[in-house]
Amino acid sequence: MLNLDTIPAKFHPFLLGHEKCPEKDLKTKIDSFDNLLNNMNSPTYDAGEWIIGSTDPKDTSNSELYRVRKAKKFEEFLKNNNYGNEFEVAKSYLYWNESKKKFYTVTQKLNVSDEVAKPFSDKVGDKFKKAPDGKELTMQMLKLSQGNPQRELTVNQANGLAYLTTLGYEKLSYNDLYFTKEGKVAISDTYPSSRQGKKYYSKINFFSLFIDIDFFLSAHVINSLGMLKAYCNKEAFKEVQQSADNCTSRISKKLAYKAGRVAIAVIFTLVALNYLPLAPVAISALKISVLGYGIIRGAALGLEFGIIKRLNFLGSKESLERPRKI
Repeated sequence: MLNLDTIPAKFHPFLLGHEKCPEKDLKTKIDSFDNLLNNMNSPTYDAGEWIIGSTDPKDTSNSELYRVRKAKKFEEFLKNNNYGNEFEVAKSYLYWNESKKKFYTVTQKLNVSDEVAKPFSDKVGDKFKKAPDGKELTMQMLKLSQGNPQRELTVNQANGLAYLTTLGYEKLSYNDLYFTKEGKVAISDTYPSSRQGKKYYSKINFFSLFIDIDFFLSAHVINSLGMLKAYCNKEAFKEVQQSADNCTSRISKKLAYKAGRVAIAVIFTLVALNYLPLAPVAISALKISVLGYGIIRGAALGLEFGIIKRLNFLGSKESLERPRKI
């Protein structure tokens, strides 16, 4: 479990009270909420201009802590690629609570407007206004159904969000899209929810032998782009669709290449086994094992290919405008 002594140096610029952290006075302000944090029953606490969030010490991926680095990464990318005037990224820091012996995230509260994103079409808008059976509309969908003013996402904003997905931004559902009162896209929640899965499939384990890490990451990107297209205008839709098609094409080629490598490796191994000084029964057993792995791995790659294609289709105009089943 991380603490003040073991937290990596890369987090020091975000750690309130550390000499490398540019926010010099915020720690004193958060210190004044010590008693409230000790009795905190919800995951977050509203501290005026800042939102204090609890972290889970048992989370070995430290995803909550990494949201502060993601926020800085997103901010720098948008600024360096001329998207800075179209977005506002909430500043995010870490705070160590000595009595609780745990870290908290401290995220800037952005001044968001009551506007909602204009859906891609009236059909998509009608879909957003209807809650699935047994559920209620919430957040931006509820505001849309109540007739709140709509703002059209600009092409630059759509492209900026599309690029952010490749950097790990995952909050692209309609309910996650907010505008500031200046019309900028508000980026507040930078929690990398796929980080735990990414770390898991990057390690050598049983499932990583059959599930491809490139597939896992690309599936997240394509799924996020599909959600983004639901509130793009026609021009922006084409741009984002091109990004989704490019991502689909890249991962499809990678999966095909890996399938070819698996086939070659299986054939080579089956031939090589004939020259091992083992009993025929042992060689037959090994061949069955190798062939079985090749079949399962090939089937897994084929399934991944199908899922990628399906995810890209779910973001198509036809799929987005299909009436929701109530």
